[in-house]
Amino acid sequence: MLSRRSLLFAATAGLLTACGSDDEDPVPSAAKPAPSSSSRPPLSAAPAGPGAERLARFRLPEKGVCGGLDWSPSGDLLAVTGQGQVALFAGSGGEAPVVAAKAHGTAMANSVAWAPDGGRFVTVGTDSVLQFWSADGTPTRSVQLKGVERHGLVRWSPKGNLLAVSTGNTPLTVDVSGPVPGQPVAGTKVEVLYELAWAPDGASYYVVGAGGVARCPAPSGPPLVTLADAAVRVWRSAAVASDGRVVIAARADDRDVIRVYSPDLATPGPLFEVPDGTSTVTTMRFAPDGRRLVVGFQQGPVGVWEVTGTQARYVGGYRGHARPGDGGYGVAWQPGTDRVASLDADGSVHLWRISSG
Repeated sequence: MLSRRSLLFAATAGLLTACGSDDEDPVPSAAKPAPSSSSRPPLSAAPAGPGAERLARFRLPEKGVCGGLDWSPSGDLLAVTGQGQVALFAGSGGEAPVVAAKAHGTAMANSVAWAPDGGRFVTVGTDSVLQFWSADGTPTRSVQLKGVERHGLVRWSPKGNLLAVSTGNTPLTVDVSGPVPGQPVAGTKVEVLYELAWAPDGASYYVVGAGGVARCPAPSGPPLVTLADAAVRVWRSAAVASDGRVVIAARADDRDVIRVYSPDLATPGPLFEVPDGTSTVTTMRFAPDGRRLVVGFQQGPVGVWEVTGTQARYVGGYRGHARPGDGGYGVAWQPGTDRVASLDADGSVHLWRISSG
């Protein structure tokens, strides 16, 4: 149960102040020349699909750059990070956080992840600290890391025994099975680490770097399999379904290339049809049932696809953010619902769902 001290803190924290806009891209681009597109057929655009309705809007209490977001396993609380702060919002809606706390000093709190049991969550910041929190927003233990950059990530394994953490180019794992977190164990370095995603069994995780995608054993070891393509300018993101299928997004020939792969990265499905006006995938998340995928873009609305086997069908998009692409700072499905939270550059989180009509 949330503490009254935290509730009072939230009520006095300037709840309606938006954080400052960030003129940089949600994800940094890699310095690689684009290959020639003369040999590739044009990619057909997805139909427009229905729009989406906004159900609620949350705001971070302090001004500053926005970080990440994640739902508690029950869907009751949404954790959101930003410049020097972390906030918990009620899943039922309302702008005011039920908990607001300082986090990582004045540094950027990059990313947040809930433990599968819902008893705690963890954040990582540019102060190179991995900070653990109880479910009521009280800071507990911390682990000192090295070299965390602005786009550092943290992902909790499905079994709850490990964390995957990214620095600028090195994936780390941390054993959190005991009362005290273990020391970080470094994995194989990559060029510009963009995303981490766990396999459903928690025995391996996917590392998306600018030069390719690797499936790595946990807690450490050389990659089990790698995916690379000379025609791809930069690999961007990955999301793993509950049955192990992997959706991977890349940027090639100035277009987005998104497709479903088998867990061993050997068998790709057909390319997704992407709506006109979207460009450069920044983040992707599967719904808990593995049937729908939400995708945030650097340009354009946040989109939703139905994914069956290796096939994908665009079902609609959300255009409620102030500027196209602002929803690409983070996306997350609310467990047990058809609702999506997407993070805006202005410090707000939009809770929405695809319209039925």
